[in-house]
Amino acid sequence: MFENIADYLIISEFSQSLFLFFIIAAMKKNKRSNLFLAFFILAPSLMFFSMFLHKNGYFGILKYVSVVSLPSISLAGVFMYFYTRSLMNTKSRFSLKDIIHFAIFAFLVIVFLSLREIILPHNMGFVVFCIITVGLTNSLAYLIYSSLNLKTYLSNLENYYSDTEKMNMNWLKLITILSLVIMIVLNFLHWGAFFHIMAREKGDIFMSINLLGLISVILIIAYHIVNMPEIFKINNIMDQGDEENETASERKEKYARQSLSDDSQDDILEKLNVHMSNEKPYLRDSVSIKDLSEELSIPAHHLSIVINNKLKMNFYNFINGYRVEEAKIILQANSSLDASILSIAFSVGFNSKSTFNNVFKKMTGFTPSEYRVKANPESYLAR
Repeated sequence: MFENIADYLIISEFSQSLFLFFIIAAMKKNKRSNLFLAFFILAPSLMFFSMFLHKNGYFGILKYVSVVSLPSISLAGVFMYFYTRSLMNTKSRFSLKDIIHFAIFAFLVIVFLSLREIILPHNMGFVVFCIITVGLTNSLAYLIYSSLNLKTYLSNLENYYSDTEKMNMNWLKLITILSLVIMIVLNFLHWGAFFHIMAREKGDIFMSINLLGLISVILIIAYHIVNMPEIFKINNIMDQGDEENETASERKEKYARQSLSDDSQDDILEKLNVHMSNEKPYLRDSVSIKDLSEELSIPAHHLSIVINNKLKMNFYNFINGYRVEEAKIILQANSSLDASILSIAFSVGFNSKSTFNNVFKKMTGFTPSEYRVKANPESYLAR
């Protein structure tokens, strides 16, 4: 029963991945990044399709397809690495030195082609086992590395932006983690099947679950193509180059090399405070440290040093601190009683009510609604 279900799921997953591959690859904007994502979707599907051909006796087609399709599992993690790298740094370009990342795939193709000619077909099982094992391990390593890079990048966003909601990459974190789990389970299944540790029926059950996981990855990406097409059209997340990919220790070390004297930091802080009071840039949604750098003619990394060293906070908290203070003034006024929390959030620079509520409560201990009642108890009793 589960053997048949697994076959149906393989055909379903392969068809969906092929369809999504062509949709993403056909997108004209942000083409380089999208191609990496498209090949990431296709790579594991090719391996599963080869398994389907073998199990159902399509050896004529398999002879030609398997040369690329079996080693292709090694590329799933590689393409995810390139995709996350292209999102995290728009200045990165695919160069000749990047070909090294395809060395394992090329090696596996050469090994497969060489041994297929000198080893009897019934002895090829061990060769296929080794190829898939090495391929899965390679992809697993790249997925872990991509996940760590993504985590570092996301943790550093608040040093450069006042609003990170538009840069929400939870969908990418989800498919990376899901792909990691799939690769780990697939490795265990592969070993269990080869060494006859796992009963075939149980193997088919886990294979079906794995295929459902891959279909979930496809559906998550398809959902975001429909509902968040801007992700795949233009790469507007990165403006600061490599700085956002630095760890805290690397940033601290760099700041030490580019240290400013206390007097210089005080001068910059004074200019920054005057600019914040007079121009109120925090009222603009999505203001970034690059914007302030251009307005003040002060290098962005100098502003970052001052905000971190002198104010002991990141840029996100610095800007949103001003927004919260502005909101408190509005909420304290009787005239705000008829105003919605959302309209107040927009008026002080926040892009959403949820972010406004979370930041406001984090900084004051109250939600905006609670603060307004606390600030105007008599007015509320009279209503």
